[in-house]
Amino acid sequence: MSLISRIKSDQVTARKARDPKSTLLTTLLGEAAIIGKNAGGRETTDEEVVAVVKKFLKGIDVILLHNPQDDQAKIEEAILKDYLPQQLDKGELAELITLHCIQMGYSEMRQMGKVMKFMNETYAGQFDGKEASALVKAFLSA
Repeated sequence: MSLISRIKSDQVTARKARDPKSTLLTTLLGEAAIIGKNAGGRETTDEEVVAVVKKFLKGIDVILLHNPQDDQAKIEEAILKDYLPQQLDKGELAELITLHCIQMGYSEMRQMGKVMKFMNETYAGQFDGKEASALVKAFLSA
């Protein structure tokens, strides 16, 4: 099941149950669906939906920065995080980068782009890009 289909299903369930989270899911669904519609009437990809969820989370981070006691923002944050892919921890990320570099024989900084391209294609949305970049630099400069 695609991520947008999952959000649609959750939104319908929330609406039927008169759950207040249906409003957030309706807004999220609208923002995500418009991306695919604007790109030729196709369905929005999971990667694009994840990008929309992250955009919503950045807005909530700003709210929580100014008002850390905002319970509604905390609830919305928890709901949205449920739609993000499981994140790799630093150890797993380092292991994947090291393994890929060894398998491909990468040992020079000029090959960093190839490593990052592989990580982004294979594990999109599952890691922090800055953290991965630092780990690749550390491996290739060793």
